[in-house]
Amino acid sequence: MQYSVKIIEKSWLTHDVICLRLERPLNYSFYAGQAIEVSLENPRFQGENAPFTLTGLSSEKYLELIFKVYAEHEGMTLGISKLKQGDQLLIGDAWDSYKNLGPGMFIAGGTGITPCVALLRQLNIENRLADSKLLFANKTEKDILQLLELGIDKDMINISY
Repeated sequence: MQYSVKIIEKSWLTHDVICLRLERPLNYSFYAGQAIEVSLENPRFQGENAPFTLTGLSSEKYLELIFKVYAEHEGMTLGISKLKQGDQLLIGDAWDSYKNLGPGMFIAGGTGITPCVALLRQLNIENRLADSKLLFANKTEKDILQLLELGIDKDMINISY
């Protein structure tokens, strides 16, 4: 099924990473680790879909996406980055991308951290985060997401660049 949703909040987390909060359709269900297909109501992107991992919690009233904008590709992420609060996106039903297998070692590079964000947030809500560690790498210091603002405990993070 496809849903038309409004952007309720847009913020830049780094120079090339955006966080979008989207209105959540009535009775829309998902869980940590799932992804959605996103498309634009724009003739340039007619028939194009791009997968994005949901980074918010299923208990929240909105949907959240964090993604890197690849300006040089002039593709979907750049098109989405030009949208403003109140603009619309088309999304599909959530589908399994990653499974929550509980506490463990999470290894991510760049915006590959997005599935980890959702899973770690869920483990935190369940009070099962203590036995987890995150190894996170990036190209440069300016590329590092503000993980503490995303609710990830600094004691479990080992960052390198």
